[in-house]
Amino acid sequence: MKCLSSLKLPLFLLLLTSNALLLSGCGETVLNVGKTTTVESIIPIQKRPRQASLTPLDFAVLKENQVASSDLVCLSPEAFETQLENYRDILRYILESRALIQYYEDSIKRREQPKEETKKGP
Repeated sequence: MKCLSSLKLPLFLLLLTSNALLLSGCGETVLNVGKTTTVESIIPIQKRPRQASLTPLDFAVLKENQVASSDLVCLSPEAFETQLENYRDILRYILESRALIQYYEDSIKRREQPKEETKKGP
């Protein structure tokens, strides 16, 4: 029994130091570094903006009168409203086209940015 109790302390110290070494990370660290491959990113194709559909305008011609010495070309109030709708449709088309162009420009910039190199082990 005396022999067994005398072995307990050295065995305890051996286990304590080995656990301390394992927990502290003093063991050999293996880092698996593979080949870096470049993958082409695909930019999704977006739907084009809806085409602008313009409504024709109705012009009125006023013959020579007391106000002017020549004929006048004018628009009725309904034609002015139609013209405003046409301008709105043109503006919508331009803004959607700009947004689509910006989307593709940003996608290309993201593709061309240099990728960070993978860090190698210590």
